[in-house]
Amino acid sequence: MKLTVLRSLVTGKRVGVIDDSIGSRKYFQRYSENVFDSGAKEVHFLVASAPVKFPDFYGIDTPKQEKLISSQRQ
Repeated sequence: MKLTVLRSLVTGKRVGVIDDSIGSRKYFQRYSENVFDSGAKEVHFLVASAPVKFPDFYGIDTPKQEKLISSQRQ
């Protein structure tokens, strides 16, 4: 259901797909072909996620805080 394209909504339109992470190229390629096949004129992928300002102490391998770009900026 997550990747279902509603043809009636995308036919002839410019479509923006928003995701919270950068996935594999194959995922984006397969999904964009599906959207194009449903009649979209253009497909744009937008990646939006919160900045990582602090390292994760619970098991995810993140760099030290001074190496995280967003921790150095307001």
